[in-house]
Amino acid sequence: SSIVFDLTSWQLCVVNRNLAPLQTDCFEVEYKWISLAGEVVEEDNFSLPETSKIDPMSFAVLDRNISWPTNCGEVCFLRTQLLHQDVDTAQPAWLWLTNPSLGTSPDLSALGRARRRQNGARVDIVGSNCTWLQNTLQVDVHLAVTATATEVLFYPTLSLHRMNGDQLLPMADDQETDVVWLPGEVKERTLVHPTRKKPFSSVVVKLKSWNAVSIDSPVISCRPVDDVVSSAAAR
Repeated sequence: SSIVFDLTSWQLCVVNRNLAPLQTDCFEVEYKWISLAGEVVEEDNFSLPETSKIDPMSFAVLDRNISWPTNCGEVCFLRTQLLHQDVDTAQPAWLWLTNPSLGTSPDLSALGRARRRQNGARVDIVGSNCTWLQNTLQVDVHLAVTATATEVLFYPTLSLHRMNGDQLLPMADDQETDVVWLPGEVKERTLVHPTRKKPFSSVVVKLKSWNAVSIDSPVISCRPVDDVVSSAAAR
């Protein structure tokens, strides 16, 4: 289940993607408007009606209108998330929208200027771990966004590479829909590469984004999971 923003009515909808009815008790909706500078300019959190349910593969329009915040510029990001008190919920959804007062046609030129500036938030890869388990390579990366950044980091993507520069494909990223990083945030990402080839001894993580220069991690040494477990037991 997830939250969808209707661009025509500017209302939030709860979508039930399951084959069973969705009981709305214990659910909350959270939304935040975030500026290109990374400031939360407006946010709200409210509960869904406890007595209602949403049919399978259906949706319900919430009785809550969303309006453009007065202190947003030409472009703002809308972050929505469906929260539950007791269980893990879906990743947040992001939209990048333009000020309706500028006209009916979207004007995302502010994002184009951000791309030319290449001044997005700098990210430090402050920790990493690489392990092998059977035919799977897993790299856990700890990333810290600088708190003094003057812009968000927009559409960051991570990739795995061998020491000769070859990219490791296919690769799964457990949070690839997290497309806007704010100044001061800390990120934990898990990258998984299935392969039948001989295990690599070292890899490099590359980070690219829409509005910042690319960076490479330090060389990350890879070990079989059994070696990691043995080392931990010895300590």
